[in-house]
Amino acid sequence: MKFEYKDLLEKKLITVKEYPDGKKILKYSKRVFWDNLWHVDERLLECRGLVLDKDDNIIVRPFKKVFNYGENGTTVDPEAVVLAIPKVNGFLGCATKLCSGEVLYSTTGSLDSDYVRIIKDMVPRGMEDKMVQGVTYLFEACHPNDPHIIAEDEGLYLIGVRWLQSGALIPEAVLDMLAPFLGVDRRIGETRIFKNLLDDLKHCAHEGYVVRKSYTLDAHGVVEDLFFCSYDAFYWFDECFVEVL
Repeated sequence: MKFEYKDLLEKKLITVKEYPDGKKILKYSKRVFWDNLWHVDERLLECRGLVLDKDDNIIVRPFKKVFNYGENGTTVDPEAVVLAIPKVNGFLGCATKLCSGEVLYSTTGSLDSDYVRIIKDMVPRGMEDKMVQGVTYLFEACHPNDPHIIAEDEGLYLIGVRWLQSGALIPEAVLDMLAPFLGVDRRIGETRIFKNLLDDLKHCAHEGYVVRKSYTLDAHGVVEDLFFCSYDAFYWFDECFVEVL
């Protein structure tokens, strides 16, 4: 799937880092972040480490831009049943098995930085053989060389798997089973009433929660993850937000 980006570059809404083999990594510009220009073009939401090949096909697909609760009109029904996954305090690492069989590792801004090397060093033996093509595996990487205020146990925590073509994320329940298969860590979510979750954040000892709409059953009894409908179903809460309230 090709990704059109050159007009965004001309408008200085993104930066593009190109590598000798033609790979390109796209990231929103500082201006977009500081001036809150996400509404200018929906493609900006994708430009947070998106990697293209020499023909501009998507070969690494991280999460779309994630908004805090209350930011840019992001709201949730207080009575909604949601799936709350404890947020891990590290940095985003991506792993994608290419058509050649090579596994490409990346962060939101690089294919060859020290952070990429940290991810490679943390990959458990045999994980690459268990990976499939056509998706990007998304991890929160926690390492002593990247300290944070809230300390975490060292490791790679599986936080998502995203299809390259559609951009859909696989359900959290599948991630729960996939993490031990790959040999990586995982924070298990729980179903909560949203208003109760907000109350709990006042005493939260970790960074917060990633919240997705809970699963529902369609007329055929098939589990649907409502996240797939829109990025607006995906939120990140942090304890500072509650303190502001």
